[in-house]
Amino acid sequence: MFRMDPSTSAEAAAAAAANGPDPRLELMGSFVSKTLKLKPEKWTRVVTVEEYKGIIKEFLDRPNPVFLIIILTQATQLVPTTAFPLTQLKSKGVYFIKRNTLPVPREDCANFIICGDLATRTIDQLSALVEEVFVPLLAFEDNYKTWPSMVTQDVQKHVHSLKSTVHQVKGQVSGETILAMPVGVEKIMKVSQQIGENPRLQIDLYLKSAIEGVVIKWAAQVEEVIKESSAQAFANGQNPTPHAEFSFWNKRFKNLSFIFEQLRNERIRAMALVLEHSRSAYYPCFQTLFKKVVEALAETKDITLYLNPLKKHIQQLEEIDFSECKPLFIPLMHVVCTLWGNSRYYNHSLKMTILLKQICNLIINQAKRFLDPSSIFHSDIDEAMQRLTLSIDILKFFRELFDHFKENIGEYFKDPAQRPPVFWTFHPNSVFRRFSNFVERLNTIQWCEYFHNFVFFHTVTEFLKLEKVEIGGLRGRQLSTRITAVYVEFNQYFTAFASKSYDVLDPDDDEFIKDFQNFQFRILELDMKLAAILCQAFDDCYNLESVFKLINIVGSVLERPKIKEQFTKKYDEIVRLLDEELTMCEEIYEQQMFMRSDNKCLYPEYNCPPAAAFIRWCSQLERLRNPQTQLLILNFSSELFCILREVNYLKQMEVDDIPQVALEFADKSDIFRTYTLNLEKSIDWYNTIQENSSPVELKLIESEIQQIDELVEIGIQELVWISEDITSYLDKLRQPVAALQNRVNLTQGNLKRIRSIMSAWVKQPLFERRDGKKDSVLCIDERSDRTARRYAEIQSASDEIHRLLYDNMLQFNMDSKQDDVMWLNYVDFVDNIVYEYLLKTVGVSVGYIAENMDPDNNYAPLFEARLELVEPNLMFIPSLDPEDRMGFNNVLIELIRDIMKMASLIKRLKMQQKRNYGDMVKENPDIIAMRREILNGVTRVIEEAALFCRQFERYSYLWLDDRQECMDSFLEYGRILDPDEIELVLMNDPNAPSPSPPTIEAFREQIDNYESLSNEIEGIASFQVFSSWFQVDVRPFRHALLNTVCKWGSMFKSHLVNTVTSSLMDLSNFIRKADEGLLQIVKEGDYEGLVSLMAYLMQVKERAAKTDEMFEPLQETIQLLKYYDMDIPEEVNVLLQELPEQWANTKKIASTVKQQVSPLQATEVVSIRNKVSAFEIYVQEFREVFRHYNFFRFDCPDPYDLADHINADMARLENEMTEIQESGSLFEVNIPEFKLLKQCRKELRMLKQLWDYVFIVQSCIEDWKTTPWRKVDVENMDIECKKFAKDIRLLDKEMRSWDTFVKLEGTVKNMLTSLRAVGELQNPAIRERHWNQLMNSTKSLAVLPKEITVELKHRKS
Repeated sequence: MFRMDPSTSAEAAAAAAANGPDPRLELMGSFVSKTLKLKPEKWTRVVTVEEYKGIIKEFLDRPNPVFLIIILTQATQLVPTTAFPLTQLKSKGVYFIKRNTLPVPREDCANFIICGDLATRTIDQLSALVEEVFVPLLAFEDNYKTWPSMVTQDVQKHVHSLKSTVHQVKGQVSGETILAMPVGVEKIMKVSQQIGENPRLQIDLYLKSAIEGVVIKWAAQVEEVIKESSAQAFANGQNPTPHAEFSFWNKRFKNLSFIFEQLRNERIRAMALVLEHSRSAYYPCFQTLFKKVVEALAETKDITLYLNPLKKHIQQLEEIDFSECKPLFIPLMHVVCTLWGNSRYYNHSLKMTILLKQICNLIINQAKRFLDPSSIFHSDIDEAMQRLTLSIDILKFFRELFDHFKENIGEYFKDPAQRPPVFWTFHPNSVFRRFSNFVERLNTIQWCEYFHNFVFFHTVTEFLKLEKVEIGGLRGRQLSTRITAVYVEFNQYFTAFASKSYDVLDPDDDEFIKDFQNFQFRILELDMKLAAILCQAFDDCYNLESVFKLINIVGSVLERPKIKEQFTKKYDEIVRLLDEELTMCEEIYEQQMFMRSDNKCLYPEYNCPPAAAFIRWCSQLERLRNPQTQLLILNFSSELFCILREVNYLKQMEVDDIPQVALEFADKSDIFRTYTLNLEKSIDWYNTIQENSSPVELKLIESEIQQIDELVEIGIQELVWISEDITSYLDKLRQPVAALQNRVNLTQGNLKRIRSIMSAWVKQPLFERRDGKKDSVLCIDERSDRTARRYAEIQSASDEIHRLLYDNMLQFNMDSKQDDVMWLNYVDFVDNIVYEYLLKTVGVSVGYIAENMDPDNNYAPLFEARLELVEPNLMFIPSLDPEDRMGFNNVLIELIRDIMKMASLIKRLKMQQKRNYGDMVKENPDIIAMRREILNGVTRVIEEAALFCRQFERYSYLWLDDRQECMDSFLEYGRILDPDEIELVLMNDPNAPSPSPPTIEAFREQIDNYESLSNEIEGIASFQVFSSWFQVDVRPFRHALLNTVCKWGSMFKSHLVNTVTSSLMDLSNFIRKADEGLLQIVKEGDYEGLVSLMAYLMQVKERAAKTDEMFEPLQETIQLLKYYDMDIPEEVNVLLQELPEQWANTKKIASTVKQQVSPLQATEVVSIRNKVSAFEIYVQEFREVFRHYNFFRFDCPDPYDLADHINADMARLENEMTEIQESGSLFEVNIPEFKLLKQCRKELRMLKQLWDYVFIVQSCIEDWKTTPWRKVDVENMDIECKKFAKDIRLLDKEMRSWDTFVKLEGTVKNMLTSLRAVGELQNPAIRERHWNQLMNSTKSLAVLPKEITVELKHRKS
């Protein structure tokens, strides 16, 4: 949040005040008040509410949002909003829209905002906009006078379509089916009048097509209305009541009546007349449509007549309390049977089954409302049982009543002779399946009340007692804590079970049964835990008194079956203890009885007279040390205190014969009380030091303890209670004990502080599940925050621990003796405490991860990853690749490192040790074992994930194969080729599959394959869990795979749609052009017109066979596409209906025109034949001249120029030949092939190739001639010449007789011979005498220079 400077905000406020009221708000308020007819105070109230004012200011002061809507609620309050849907729009509203995406300025704000009204139903506003704005604007003829007629018709068609669509949607919203009118509906009445005047009137084809198109739509609309069934109310798991049946039939009656009135309209009757007059194939369809509407209307009228009386009984059943509804069932069933017996259309099993199921649903709803499922387990048990029993009784009564009326249904047919009775033959399960399930659910809950609910509520009561249970003994606190944990866990289970939001009485939902069984299982687990705790508490009891206290505290919890089963085994121990106690009592009793029978009195001690015994008790008032524990005890007997109390009472009673000794003893009671209190305090401090101090602490204070012991020994050996200096002795003893106690308390408090600081980390792992929920994953995304917070706590604690240890050093007076062994032992003692807590801290965090990763514990998944399709691979996010630095394996290792790092953040207390706590924790065997277990678990998950991904390899072709290549292959071979076949095709193997166009069945097979594949992929589970702790979200991969499959399927569907559309559009365009071309008038001598006409006749002839057979496959294709819910353009359906007739008409026109132009055709045939004869003579002459051209000779100076000249002449001749052939094809004249001209073209190509070789060879030889003698590479030149010779031999054999070929071949052979000679002359054995002999032989060589070239040898050869 930004803070504005005070001065700035003051200036802004002053500026706002100076500007006065916001004109934008005034403009909006004025428009809202006027439009909605409200007082200005309403707008003022909106502006004063901060929330609403903020929305309005945001609209005005910011570029977005661009619209604002003011709604008038039912409470007549204005509410601004900038979001849809408008749930509160119950009446008229107002909208404001910005003209531009900019803030609205204060000046001239009216030009920046568009205001308007907003109707309650948007469809009404849209309808008005279309009717009053769009249609008049686009239908006005003056607006498209300059448009082409085709564009005008298209616009009119779309305007009419928009108007019809809006009307139909508006009707659907109102529950009415509006029949759309065709384009040109305003002409229909006029045409119908003309038909009456002129029976032979030709109907406009466009108007007829439009009427037939809407008849098709009407048939579909009416068929959809008629096929509607009241059974649709049960779709999507709904459970409707009879009101749905009433509403369905009443709306159906209203809708069919509305359709019937539309069909009786004069315009539709005129349309029917047009269809009948034109003998349209859709006139029977219209008649069938009208007949279906009449029949359906009669059926609906009959049903509503007998069904509506049932409303009254249904309303009574809804209004009365369910406990009193039994009497209403009989008249209700009577009316149902009357409906069956009197209605001629409703006495069908399907309809009656629907009605009875809805009545059962109503009864179920009433019973559920009576039982109140939300409080059935929270109310009084007796009341709940009574309601359940009554409900079951009522439901069974209705079921028996149905059987009674079913047996007597024949009585409701008044005239069996004319209308035989129709009995209810449907199976009761088709009606009472849900009803029976509901009764069974109530029985289940009733038994739960009898057997489980008493146990259930008793269980709740018993477990609630555990809150106050406290167990004594050495481990009492620990056991009490565990019992409290059981109580808390029970509270969680009970709260979760009791707060379920689903309906426990819903017979279609089995979740209650599962939850109840799960709750029982959880309670059983708690019973087992509680049994173990109580048995352990029993084992800790040391006598009968503690045993009976435990039984009394726990109470009836011991009667729980599982606890009783375990605790009963302990009763033998109780019997044994009882036996020992009774035996001891028996012995004491017998001993005292023996003493009494002997001496007539009871003696406190054997062989001691009573008076002496009491005197001895008085003299034994002294302190004794416990030799075993080194603890001090005060041996001031409780019996002496009783004597003091009794003497006091005797004095108050003024008894005279009180012994003097007792009186003297009583007079010193205050002194003795002071002594005992003082001494007891010192003893308590001393014993506390002895009991609570560790050996190392006692060692540090050993000298002070010895001083105190010496004082104690003086008191024991030298002093008695009547000594004179007893008071000074007690003070002298108290001071050192108190001082030592204070210091020890301080040091032990510091240790407790250390433990307290570190115990917080032991209780909470570093990383836990998100939000502490048991079913969520580990909060890895909070890693940085958690580690930073925990590390800061530990570092702060480290300083605190060192400070507390230093404080203890001062308390023990060891600041100058830090190297003393006793102090070092104490430091080692504290160091071990810190290490143990750090080990527990790390162990808790690592153990938390290890425990949740243990498959045997069956916990919810701890980690999660996503499986995504990243073509061409499947990828886990995060990656499961161990080598990936950002992968899951390394993330988990980093988590463990973060945990281990906690131990190294506290500085070691033992300064001389080099190892820190982190090193010690890392070496702990348990930590090592847990870490190894975690990483092994990751390895197992990686293996399972890899195995899991392998099952998707069978889908890999979906994203690896190129769809377009597969489609091209499919279109060529009629099926998808496998890899082996593709390899054969690429190798041009003879065994490769031959091309074959695909059939419609092949397309169906492919589409079905991908549809089934899509369903199979949708069945892939959304989540996959590995080793019970690693969860993979498969949804991204599944979504990507589904998209890919849809693309494959859509590819085939789109191809079919495009094929159908292009075929029909192409045919439509051809028919239009052919009709125009065939109907043109050709006069004698109009050669171009005749050629154009003959071209159209030829095209019609060529397309006839293919076009005649195309309509049925196209129809099958469209049916296939509709089966797969593909959108077929409306014009395609119209074309498919119209084109067969148009094509037949075109063929008729072609046949007629062909007969008409036959004389002109014959004349042109003669002319073409004459042209052919003349052209043949000219070609023969050209051939003779061509054979004698110079480029057939090797010495031709410019062969290429000559070839270009001849090529131009030949191209002219070939064009003339093409024209003759085309004319002959048009006029069905056989044209010769003109082989001589083709032979010339062939030889010209061969000459071009031959001369290319001539110039290549000559250029190479000329280049070699300039090569110096020493650089001549004979071997490479020989290889090149041999290559020339081989290529020349591969030329066409017809060239071998040509002079150019013969000379070229000789040149190459001569060069090969020369190269052999040069090779011999380059031999190192050649001497000067050999050259002399060569010069004498050749007579032409002079002195040979060093730069001699190969040219000399070539010349010699």
